[in-house]
Amino acid sequence: SPADAKRWNAWAEAQGVQVWLQTAEGQLHDLQGNAASPYLEEEVMGLSIHWTAADFIQVNAQINSRMVEQAIDWLALSGQERVLDCFCGVGNFSLPLAARAAQVVGIEGVQAQVERAHDNAQRLGLTQVEFYQADLSQVHPSEARWMQAHWDVVLLDPPRAGAAGLMPWLAQACPARILYVSCDPATLARDAEALKAAGYRIQRASMIDMFPQTGHTETMVLFEHLV
Repeated sequence: SPADAKRWNAWAEAQGVQVWLQTAEGQLHDLQGNAASPYLEEEVMGLSIHWTAADFIQVNAQINSRMVEQAIDWLALSGQERVLDCFCGVGNFSLPLAARAAQVVGIEGVQAQVERAHDNAQRLGLTQVEFYQADLSQVHPSEARWMQAHWDVVLLDPPRAGAAGLMPWLAQACPARILYVSCDPATLARDAEALKAAGYRIQRASMIDMFPQTGHTETMVLFEHLV
């Protein structure tokens, strides 16, 4: 209502933020009814990553940056590795990794985010990273060229449902290391059992308090394949 909009506007002005509304059709508008600015911006490892309010991102920017730094620290890439980033979104991990690896390929189910990730890479001049759309809950190796390639590292950052659809392929592809970022302990435990059966062991694990004062937490686990 106009009275509610007035209250929201006063709060937004006091807090120094923008408040956007999303219609049932998915259109974004600010409280005055103007079309929202198409891009927001977040800095990750010195890279300016663009996204829109309709995209999935990690909303705690400070903790997200520390999480990406930790992933890069744990992987300690030499610059020769080929990295596959599954559930890559707009390139949160892919883009920083691209500056440190020989090749990075990001896979995401939402086409709009694939396009955003591609645009981010072009704008940042990162030529060694590519992005493709695929439903990672239903994978068919014979249909996906990226699934037939060799990968030194696979990074997984799935939604709460986890990455069960990728487990059979990972067991066959057998990358040396798998970095799993999870927002659900139950599906992480399930997928960890599958990786254990495929010859992987946990080398490092960390809890990340992405949402302080809530029961939700992120977990990062580094798996290495036993030779």
